[in-house]
Amino acid sequence: MKIPVWMKTELKHIGLENFKFNLEMTDKFISEYDPNNNTVYISKHTSSGFGKLIKKLCARPTDPKHSYRHEIGHAFLESMDHVKKTKRFKRVFGSTRTRYDERAILKAWMWKDIPDEYVSKYAQAHPEEDFAETFAEYLVYGVYKDDPYWVKEKKKYIDDLISRWTA
Repeated sequence: MKIPVWMKTELKHIGLENFKFNLEMTDKFISEYDPNNNTVYISKHTSSGFGKLIKKLCARPTDPKHSYRHEIGHAFLESMDHVKKTKRFKRVFGSTRTRYDERAILKAWMWKDIPDEYVSKYAQAHPEEDFAETFAEYLVYGVYKDDPYWVKEKKKYIDDLISRWTA
């Protein structure tokens, strides 16, 4: 599948026009990134079952482009896999050794409000989901002066990663 023009434009806007990945639609019930073949899979079924629950937890549940942005965030993080082990990543997002399963997603669902350090309920599920959700928001909005402190720190970290990647 060709990468949509809007996505190329957004990536170019932040300096990632040379970031390469494959894009495919899938019959699976969730969108995901597969680092083994550098492919972002976008689910055709985001309106049913588990995919529907995850979509409701995301920062922009009604934006059809959000899944693309979120999964590209995973792809970008995987392209710089070593950063997950750094002290700064762990300080800003948390340790990726944290347990991640359906219970974490359901626990995030139970929160009434989104804590100030996250951009969405889904971001609370795991540090890598936090990164992907924050990346998706960064693509659309950049760093806001009115962002809560930790959201701003996370977006600045992503901004620094992109600067290093493009250098």
